[in-house]
Amino acid sequence: MSDFPKITIDISGCLFDSTKECSEMFDGMRDWFAERGYILYTFVNNEVSFPTLEADTLTMEPSDIAQSPFLYAYVGGNEFAGYPTVRQLRLLCQHRVVLAQDRRGAHVAIKLMKKGSDEYRIAQFLFEKRDITSSHCIIPVLEIKDCEDHAFMVMPRYIYSHQSVNETPSVNETNGFTTP
Repeated sequence: MSDFPKITIDISGCLFDSTKECSEMFDGMRDWFAERGYILYTFVNNEVSFPTLEADTLTMEPSDIAQSPFLYAYVGGNEFAGYPTVRQLRLLCQHRVVLAQDRRGAHVAIKLMKKGSDEYRIAQFLFEKRDITSSHCIIPVLEIKDCEDHAFMVMPRYIYSHQSVNETPSVNETNGFTTP
């Protein structure tokens, strides 16, 4: 496996100053993530304000064992390619979040965090206490990948059928569906 990549982006604020800077950072880490089992989505910006999707999945179909235990963790092929949902997901993921697919075929969201931050401590707690997440309607932290003084939190990609992101129910609205 390759050495840790150098992350030079300041993430102390909520958003990067430059979406381009973030995209370049994640693009430069594609091999690093692939070595750890994650294939990052590839997006192409046809317009500055409305990016479209080039490819969002691996070329292979997921096996039966790839079925996720998480209700809204999408596992599957390219049926969302070109849908407004995917374009809206891309608009939401321009900063510290990138979308990917793991080796099993499950779709995930990966978020960059600074080690030592409150966000990192909360993610560590949720990861260590995974057994409580489903009973409290918390989207689980699947993995935390350390990278020098930063870390990446991996969570299932949360999506609700073919509805747009604006129509996706909140955790409270889906409470009846997510609790056993």
